[in-house]
Amino acid sequence: MDEPKPDVKSIRRHWKVLCQDIGERVAGSAKERRALRYVAGEFEKLGLANVQLEPFEFDNCAFGDFGGQATVRGRKRKLMVRPCEYSTSTPKGGVEGDLIFLDHACRADYGGPELQGKIGMFMGAPMPNPEWIECMTNSGLAAAILIDHRYYTRWPMLLGFPEMWASRVTMPIFSIPYEQAWKLVQAGKGVRVKLWVKARRMRSKSGNAIGDLPGVDSKLKKELIYVSGHVDTVRGSVGGSDNASGTVQAMELARMLRQTPLKRTVRFVGYGVEERLSVGSYRHYQNRSKNGMARAVFGYNGDSCSTVMGWNKLHISGPPALTRLAKKVGADLGYPAEYVEAISPYSDQFPLNMLDVPTIWVYRPCMVSGNWFFHSQYDRLNVVSADVMANQVRFASELLRRIGNADKLPFPKALPNRIRKEVEDAVRQFHGIEISLRKKAK
Repeated sequence: MDEPKPDVKSIRRHWKVLCQDIGERVAGSAKERRALRYVAGEFEKLGLANVQLEPFEFDNCAFGDFGGQATVRGRKRKLMVRPCEYSTSTPKGGVEGDLIFLDHACRADYGGPELQGKIGMFMGAPMPNPEWIECMTNSGLAAAILIDHRYYTRWPMLLGFPEMWASRVTMPIFSIPYEQAWKLVQAGKGVRVKLWVKARRMRSKSGNAIGDLPGVDSKLKKELIYVSGHVDTVRGSVGGSDNASGTVQAMELARMLRQTPLKRTVRFVGYGVEERLSVGSYRHYQNRSKNGMARAVFGYNGDSCSTVMGWNKLHISGPPALTRLAKKVGADLGYPAEYVEAISPYSDQFPLNMLDVPTIWVYRPCMVSGNWFFHSQYDRLNVVSADVMANQVRFASELLRRIGNADKLPFPKALPNRIRKEVEDAVRQFHGIEISLRKKAK
C-alpha cells in the first residue's frame, strides 16, 4: 500500500475554519471552546478512539476600557497601549505620572522614593524570574510599560504573564509598540504619561481536545506517542501561525496515520490555554494518573511551524540518538532544518519532559528573533503556507513511523542528565515545585 500523502485541500480547510469561521480564540472564550469542539469533531470523523474534551479550570482575566496618552513638550500623543495579561485595574480616571526609563526588566537595583507615583518603562517582559515582577510591583511605580525588545514594530504586541504567576501581578502593566517607546525615550525628561484600564479576574473553563490512534502491536500499543498543537490565540489575533499551524498539523497527521496505523498508540491533542504558559498541557500532566500520560515515550509538538518565508527549526529535548534520527529523516526526505538540542518551557511539549520523556518542538521563524508578526493582529492566514505545512507533515509522518513502528525505540526513553537538570530548574522557576529526574539515571 502506498504511503498516504498530505492533502493541501484538507490543510486549507482546517485553517479556514479556525482562523476565518471561528477567528480569535482567546483562552476561556466561547470561540476557544468552539475551536476545541471542532478539533475533537475532526478526530471523531477520522474514527480515532477515546475522543474527548478533557476539561479544566484556570485563573483568567478580562479587560474593559483601556488606553493611554503621552504629553511631550506640551503636545499630547495617543499611545497604542495594550494591558498585559493579569494586569490589575488603574484607579477610576487612570494613573498619570512622569515617565522614567529603567532599562531592562531584569534589573534588581531599581526602587526607592524617587520612583513613587511615576510610570516605569522597561525593555522586555520580567520573565522568566518571578522575583523581577515582585521588584517591579514593590518599586513604588504607579504603573509599568513593557517593550518587547525582540522586534521593532509600529503596532502593539500582546504580552502577558504565566497563569501560575497571576497572583504576583498587583499593578497595572501595559505594552506599547517599540517605535512609540523609542520616541518617548528619545524625547528625554519631562514626558508625562496617562494610562487607564478596567480589569477583572475570574475562574474560567477550557479543555484539551484528545483522540487516540490505537497501536496495532499487542505489546507496544501500551506506549503513547504524543502529537500536539495548541488551539488558543492571544487577544486581537486569529493566530494563523500561532497556533492554528500546529493544530492543523496535528489534525492532518491524524488523517495520514489513520490510514496506516503504527505499532504504538499515537495520541493527538489540541491543547487549550497555551498562551498563559501551557496551562492545558500542564493540566494534562497533573491528570496523568487518569489519562495515561505516564505511558508516553515521545512527543512531537507543532507551534508556529508554517511561515511562508523562514526556516524549519527543531528544538530537540532528548538524547543524541533522537537528534541523529531526526537528521537522518530530514536528509532522506530533503527536509532542511536547524537542529537545536535544548528545552523550551514555553511550549506544550515541556510537561512531557517533566516526565523524563524525549520531545521535539517544530518551529519556523522568519527572523533570528522569531516572527515579525508575533502576538499581533498581523498573524493572519497570509503569513502561513499550505505547501510549507504539507512539507512539515511529510517529515513528521515519516519520523513518527520510524519511531512508532520500531520494535525497540531508536533512542533511550529518558532525557540526558544535562537536559534533566535544565527541566528541573525550569519547573522550579516557573511552577514553584520540585521534581527529581536525575535520580533515575543509572
